[in-house]
Amino acid sequence: MAFSSDSPNAAANGAAHAPGPEVHLTDYLAVLARRWKWIAGFTLLVPALVVTFCLVSPKKYTAKATVLMETSDVSVGTFTSELVTAGTQDLSSRAQFYTTERNLIQSRSNLKDIVTQSELWERCKLAGADPVAALDDALSVKGDATSKLSEVAVEHEDPKCAADLANAVVDNYVRGNLDDVRAKFRDDVANLAPELDKLRADLNQSLREGEEYKELHGLVNLDAPAGEDMRHLAELESAQTQAQVNRIQVEKRSEQAKRYAAEPSRVESLPDALASPVVAKLRQTYLQLKAEQADLAQRYRDRHPRMLQVKAQLDELEKRIGEEVQRVIDGLEIEHQTALEREQAIAAEVELARQATRAKSARASQAHLLSDEAAARRQLFEQVSGKVIEARIVSNIKRNNVRVVDAAEVPRDPSFPDTQLYTLLALAVGLVLGLTGAFASAALDSTVHGARELARSPIPLGEALPVAPGLTRPGGAANGDLAAASAAGFARVAALVELERSRRMPSFGGCQIVSVTGCAGGEGATTVAIGLTRAAAAAGRRVLVIDAHPGEPVLARELGVDAKAGLVEWVSGNASLQSLEQPSPIPGASVLSAGAHVGSHTLIRPDRIQAAFAAVGSTHDLIVLDLPPVTQSAFAQVLARYSDLVLLVAEADRTTQAEVDTAARELDRIEPVAARIVLNRAA
Repeated sequence: MAFSSDSPNAAANGAAHAPGPEVHLTDYLAVLARRWKWIAGFTLLVPALVVTFCLVSPKKYTAKATVLMETSDVSVGTFTSELVTAGTQDLSSRAQFYTTERNLIQSRSNLKDIVTQSELWERCKLAGADPVAALDDALSVKGDATSKLSEVAVEHEDPKCAADLANAVVDNYVRGNLDDVRAKFRDDVANLAPELDKLRADLNQSLREGEEYKELHGLVNLDAPAGEDMRHLAELESAQTQAQVNRIQVEKRSEQAKRYAAEPSRVESLPDALASPVVAKLRQTYLQLKAEQADLAQRYRDRHPRMLQVKAQLDELEKRIGEEVQRVIDGLEIEHQTALEREQAIAAEVELARQATRAKSARASQAHLLSDEAAARRQLFEQVSGKVIEARIVSNIKRNNVRVVDAAEVPRDPSFPDTQLYTLLALAVGLVLGLTGAFASAALDSTVHGARELARSPIPLGEALPVAPGLTRPGGAANGDLAAASAAGFARVAALVELERSRRMPSFGGCQIVSVTGCAGGEGATTVAIGLTRAAAAAGRRVLVIDAHPGEPVLARELGVDAKAGLVEWVSGNASLQSLEQPSPIPGASVLSAGAHVGSHTLIRPDRIQAAFAAVGSTHDLIVLDLPPVTQSAFAQVLARYSDLVLLVAEADRTTQAEVDTAARELDRIEPVAARIVLNRAA
């Protein structure tokens, strides 16, 4: 059957047949609230373990000294190629130098000198078969690849020994480096002498070759610009451009005249012909005669002497105009040829001037190259000469390219274990583990926690109840706020029952029958039945609450009444309701106990149940049946089938989704009139 969803909470259960409820942030917060013990436990346990470890672990102290390394005083002349590129060392060469020096600090030869200092080593001896290896394990040298500063650190259980060993390591390195530098400078002076002589000879040769080249080509002053040649070339190029422009203009006019000459009808309209004064005067005369001819044609015939005279004059004028136009065309052709020849002549002069300028520039460039070569050799000679002088001075004084910037001091706090850091990390790890455990346990938890988990059930949610312990028992003590919330929840359940009564007429006259059952047992169905009875009686309804647990008088114990003959005897016809009904401690309600254990289905025949329920319509408004789980009792299934409404009780954080689904399928099989889920002990 399809369960009805017309309830006050139907809107909240509109997704009853959806694939699954949508997950919101509130769901994650609810998981954290339910499993706060996981989070608190891990967050406190992990730091406690770490703090314990820090307290029992042996303390170690680290002393640090800082060394400054300079590259400027390293080997003045051992590497000649470095002198040529002095001051331009790239980052990779500097990084290689610093790495080498740091390796020297941690070298076995440097550490062996420390171990041989009997007094210091006896006082600060490190455990290990090889003392040099033990000191190397306790020593660390750090620094950026291109940084002049290096940090030398020694770890020891005694803070004073850590500082003394660190200072001894850097002092021995600085002292050994000074001896090496002085020896290098002495070798450099001897090695650079032949190189200096060769550089002097090369410099003299370069100076001599430069002077000879300038004398050969007459280059007195290389710095004076070739201004006259450049100005002359610029003037020729400007004249060439102007000649080219003139030639193009005349060429266009000449081509236009040739096109007009090919069409006699257009030749007289040639712009150059129209601009000719002779042609203009002849055309004016021609037009006057044409006007006179038109005037005479009105008075005489074509053969009239005067008409013949005017016609002869017009023919003569046309001939003269044609001759003048031809002279204009011939003149344009001559002008074009002249412009072309002028352009070619100027172009030849420009090319000659360019060749001369290039030749002079080439000779000047060669002279500059010789001069630059001499200057470079002079600079190199002066540089090497200065290095030789410096090497001679330094080889006789105590000058070092490394020095101690900060000596190691006795550390006050241990470097291991770092209790504060480890505790903070432990707090973070514990929190992560707690959150992970909380969400993992929530993912494995199949119980229902609220209305969202019940959205997939075919039975709509009727109410979620925050039940207070002891509230259902008469005189039971309970927290005030929780008791009020529970009472309000039961009032809403009673309102739900009343709404169902208004929607459907009760099956047995004026008495409405409501069954309260659980999914698997222990969900608090009896508590809900008692709470519904109290709320309905408080609303003025005549209520009969019936214990439907034959052989197990749960309701009787909760209400404190006698568990004598009751429901089984009534529906079997062995006794009347009036003789079995007992007063209840709930005002306005009476109670009927379960009676004898049902051992035969003959005692729960449907016709007898129908007859018994039909007989109470005049004395009661509502019968509340406290049933065992429908999945476990055939007696409960029969009673539920004849109920106007079945309330299926699930307990939050206890009842699983599978149990809810099984009970829903069982109810669907027995087909009650209507069914709702009540979520007990909801947060």
